[in-house]
Amino acid sequence: MCARDFAAAEEILGESPNKEVLFYNALVPPTIFTLWLEFVQGHHPTTEQFGAVREELYRRVEAQPTQPFLITALAFADAALGRQNESIQEGRRALEMRPISEDALEGPFLATLVAQIYAWTKQPEEAFAQLNILVKMPGSALSYGMLKTNPGWDPLRKDPRFEALLTALAPHD
Repeated sequence: MCARDFAAAEEILGESPNKEVLFYNALVPPTIFTLWLEFVQGHHPTTEQFGAVREELYRRVEAQPTQPFLITALAFADAALGRQNESIQEGRRALEMRPISEDALEGPFLATLVAQIYAWTKQPEEAFAQLNILVKMPGSALSYGMLKTNPGWDPLRKDPRFEALLTALAPHD
């Protein structure tokens, strides 16, 4: 996906015998990845296409309401399906479960995911607020390579603040 070879990514998903794949630390049906791939390519996935898998993910969240990464997977699905308010609420809920102040490992990773959710739900101020915290954290889940290549950051790329973040994270001699 980060190489932007979306056809290869979809082929890999299609060839996988796995009934579940890891999507940002949550095991989900592979169709959630397909939904996300469609969305980051600029397509507009519909509930008719992906509603059943979204509902399956929603049921999993209801069965495991304390799993923040599962909730963020649902938030990404909802963002892709145009359910922006639900996506933001789910992202915030997940982050509240593992705030950076209480969990130095999962908290920053969740904050990074929530920043992406903000980016895709047209909330750049909130996205940059999260990113500005993460860029100052040593050993953060936010890295130069991930920020530079991951299509999850595409909505922010044209903002000058994004280039400043890349500069702050760039490797130095």
